[in-house]
Amino acid sequence: MKSVESQDARENIILLTIDSLRADHCGFMGCEHDTTPTLDRLARDGVVFENAIAPGPRTPSSMPVAFTGRFGRQEEVPWSDWRERWDRIADLLRRHRTLAERLQFDGYTTIGVTANPWTQKTGFDLGFDRFLELQGADVIKSGSGNGQTFRVLDWLFDRTRLGREYQWDQARDWFVQWTHYYDRILKAVRKVEQPYFLWVFALDPHQPYLAPRTHRTETSAASMYYANVRERVAGSLDELSSRTRTWLKRSYRDSIRSADRLVAALEDDLAAGDPTFVVHADHGEAFGEHGTFGHEEQVYEENLHVPFVVSGVGSQTVRDPVSLRSLPALLERLGSGEPLHPEEFTREYVTATTEGIHTRARTVRGQRWKYITDGVGGELYDLNADPGETENLIEGRPELAEQLRHLLEARHAHDAETGAIVQAVDAVNGAGKRRTRRSDGHAGG
Repeated sequence: MKSVESQDARENIILLTIDSLRADHCGFMGCEHDTTPTLDRLARDGVVFENAIAPGPRTPSSMPVAFTGRFGRQEEVPWSDWRERWDRIADLLRRHRTLAERLQFDGYTTIGVTANPWTQKTGFDLGFDRFLELQGADVIKSGSGNGQTFRVLDWLFDRTRLGREYQWDQARDWFVQWTHYYDRILKAVRKVEQPYFLWVFALDPHQPYLAPRTHRTETSAASMYYANVRERVAGSLDELSSRTRTWLKRSYRDSIRSADRLVAALEDDLAAGDPTFVVHADHGEAFGEHGTFGHEEQVYEENLHVPFVVSGVGSQTVRDPVSLRSLPALLERLGSGEPLHPEEFTREYVTATTEGIHTRARTVRGQRWKYITDGVGGELYDLNADPGETENLIEGRPELAEQLRHLLEARHAHDAETGAIVQAVDAVNGAGKRRTRRSDGHAGG
């Protein structure tokens, strides 16, 4: 094991982003369902950030910040304006050095493999020597993993009313599981020089919650597929029966178990390079705690509290909050060969924000206190006494709420000012126009 104080220089680094994995569904964060045995072992021997917070509750509001360490333009954009939101992501990544660019500059060979559509064709490839984008059409052609099951679903949904209700033409990209493309990861890594930086963005356990048969312990194929299709076509959370909700939660846990198997597979197959693993989620997942299902525009704990583990640098539990916007600096430190001091990346309070024009919400969150505002009203929670955020204490603690509101506004103003300065410099230098895609593009079949 590499100690925190005597870490070897030029370590290979694997950054694994697991979509929609909430912290309290990991064993090392208190889950009792044996969902993450591999991550639990990494956590015992590594650095665990107990209070890691995503910058936003969905991939578009979280991952661009995690890649650059910067929040983007803060004006509100309707959720329906997809092109504008894609352009905003690309703009942020183009204007700031990404974590891949930092490591590439430091001499790393950089490989990116992503199954998430929001990280494809939006600039996430900047700084990667090789960048593979996996899409639903690839899986249908594939003979690996659940490729055969996927082909049956594709045939069925393309020819029935169910496919139209499910919006299969859009949904198929979210069915990509790591077993469909794992061989491509190994092939890409084994061709490059060391030290390497590998980023894998795994959709498991994003909706729909699917897991290969060998990774399931709580669901059958019938209950898994039925619950996921039923949730997709339901008009509201109230339309789901208690049995369907139970099956969905079990399917979610099975998909987490599948993602944990990916960590184990990478550990085994890439052991010769002795890589340091950095594992985190992009955001959490709600199951009706505050009236929503999945990852909607809310900033409660089920949406923002995520696992964050660094392996092989000594055992340490860090309780102060850390934002995923610290990822670029943390990875750069790992790549430099200098000792990693995890507490340097924490703050007394961290912030997060949503995007939606009708449900804009911001939060500032410490170890104990959390303040949420939608610009009109406010909420205050004592996370030590009320981790589920069920009792709003704002009327009883107005002074504390006001202090946290001022802190949140100050952080927001600072981020906005920094963004304006960068935009002004880019306008003079034309930097935003010069930086273009540097990837291999779409991976193909």
